[in-house]
Amino acid sequence: MYRDIIAGLASWKDKADRQPAVVTGAVSVGKTTAVKEFAERFYNKLIIFDLQKDPSILSGELTRKNFDEKTQAYMDVTESKEDILVVIDHLDTEKVGNHQAAEVLRFICYNLMDYNVCVITSLNVWRIFSEGLLARFDLFEMYPVSLREFLIINRDRELLECVEHMTEKEKMKYEIAGELGLLERVLNDGWRSLTAKETGRIGGLVTRRKRQMAAEGKNENEEK
Repeated sequence: MYRDIIAGLASWKDKADRQPAVVTGAVSVGKTTAVKEFAERFYNKLIIFDLQKDPSILSGELTRKNFDEKTQAYMDVTESKEDILVVIDHLDTEKVGNHQAAEVLRFICYNLMDYNVCVITSLNVWRIFSEGLLARFDLFEMYPVSLREFLIINRDRELLECVEHMTEKEKMKYEIAGELGLLERVLNDGWRSLTAKETGRIGGLVTRRKRQMAAEGKNENEEK
């Protein structure tokens, strides 16, 4: 399925100064699915350590030797690390506390720079981890399916062209409808198909988001 983040990850793969990637975003926005599709397109092999299903990768001392042994169990002797994407998924699992998650990130950025590593998490990394630690990673934030992505997925070129001429407020309304799981109904049956509660919720979120954007713009101007 088409997601914009895949193009961003493809550019990351080709960066000469590439750092380990962290893909973050809310639960169930499609992070794992998108990363798997990216790996399928651009790598010969994908190795996933899913901490939700099997946190054993974190058991015992986390050393380069132990990590190599766990990884090489999935590799052929002739395979190059450059052709393999190693994913550590669900760094947000309840079995991994914030302190241990930070230790995993430190281990990756100090010991695994010769691997292609991508960490997937729903944690608010900007709130939990230090700027110094995050500076050692290339960060990608993923959102629910946007209006543009939805139309590309459904191959609706005519409506996609219409979107290009919408105002930012109109685009925002559609995108919020998508985040709430209402976009398909709006596109098929129009805005009048929504209940008063659903319409009010979209309006409230549009207002809140516009205020946030205005506040962020004001802060940027003050910093300058």
